[in-house]
Amino acid sequence: MNKTMIFVIALMLVSVCAFAANRGEATFTISPNPVDEVTTITVFLPANTTISLTVEDNRGTILHTLYTGALSAGVHNFEWDGTTEDGERLAPGPYTVDLQDERFTSVKRIIILK
Repeated sequence: MNKTMIFVIALMLVSVCAFAANRGEATFTISPNPVDEVTTITVFLPANTTISLTVEDNRGTILHTLYTGALSAGVHNFEWDGTTEDGERLAPGPYTVDLQDERFTSVKRIIILK
């Protein structure tokens, strides 16, 4: 990844976080997406809160809980390797990442490639 690409990604993240902060909502980004091996889920919290960050299938079944608990306001990064709670690699296809805090729920699609 070159410096220009890193700068553009950082600028996009700052823009998303600033927009969310103005609305008082927690938000997150997933990069890279689609996922070959490991992805980083970057969560922005405008205030101290308790969150749940999970990966679910299309039926809403939780396959992996990335984090549950209290976090301070700010940016937090979580890495995920495309596995279930038991360490099994998920089949290629679409899944969702769900971020819930005390007031909001945000859901984004994630694609596993292999």
